[in-house]
Amino acid sequence: MWNRKPRAAIILVAAIAFGAKLLLALKTYGTNDVYTYERFALWSRYFGADLYKIAPDLNHPPSMLHILSFLLWVSDHTHLPFHFWLRFPGILADAGTLWLICRILGPRIAERSVLIAVLLIAIAPTHILISGFHGNTDPVMIFFVMAAVWFAGYRDNAAAGVVSVARSPYIFEQSFAVIHRVFGYKSSYGLWGKRRTIPANIGQ
Repeated sequence: MWNRKPRAAIILVAAIAFGAKLLLALKTYGTNDVYTYERFALWSRYFGADLYKIAPDLNHPPSMLHILSFLLWVSDHTHLPFHFWLRFPGILADAGTLWLICRILGPRIAERSVLIAVLLIAIAPTHILISGFHGNTDPVMIFFVMAAVWFAGYRDNAAAGVVSVARSPYIFEQSFAVIHRVFGYKSSYGLWGKRRTIPANIGQ
């Protein structure tokens, strides 16, 4: 196990990052992804499985709709905005990912170079912006990837059953639409990176 000084340093840095993420989540709305997720949560109340046929930009698995509905319910009952609760799981996931990294590294955490790397992960500005501001599920996905690494030596035959339950009833009511939207997802050209403008008079 890692000794007290590295542990204290990691906890302190992680706490600073955690506080910064919470502040951003409370004080900012986030990107258009937040609006999109909130729209999905509201529409799923009225359209159910048909939402996969109505919303062409819905490319998330059905389990995500259950989560969004739950977050909307929590927002209604806590009077804290949906955009905060949408980002809160990612903030917790970052803390969980850091803990898993420390567990995987074990005694090596006391090595100077390894400790510096872990501290950089804990305070990374990219993580603060993605988890605290962006409003997406990437940090949660990364947590489960790290958890899969941690539990790599185990086998769980109930995985298929868990996935089936989490995706009900959408996968059974609109199987084709769900599969098409989730696995047929394509990137949106022109939304990211530097855009090149072609002069209107070219070729004239």
